[in-house]
Amino acid sequence: YLIATILNYRAVKKYAEVEFDFGRTFIRPALSAAIMGAVVYLAYMGIHTFTGNAIATLASVAAGIAVYAYLIFACKAITVDELEELPKGKKLASIAKKIPFIN
Repeated sequence: YLIATILNYRAVKKYAEVEFDFGRTFIRPALSAAIMGAVVYLAYMGIHTFTGNAIATLASVAAGIAVYAYLIFACKAITVDELEELPKGKKLASIAKKIPFIN
């Protein structure tokens, strides 16, 4: 994925003449993903000691979704305005605006 990301980044920058904020585009999401991965792993290991595999998997994935969603907005890797530009983004943005930590 790293090679594809680098090649896509260079092509977009060259042909579309778009400037990227490297930290906001790559570093913040990568850091958020790494933290999410650690949370999922720790949640799974903790929950699995008390329950079965399926429940631990579902709970840890739910924890990962919540943590990643929080981190991606908290570190400003994506804004509500950018969320509106996605398909069904207006609906997602209206939901996001109701969550206190996102604004």
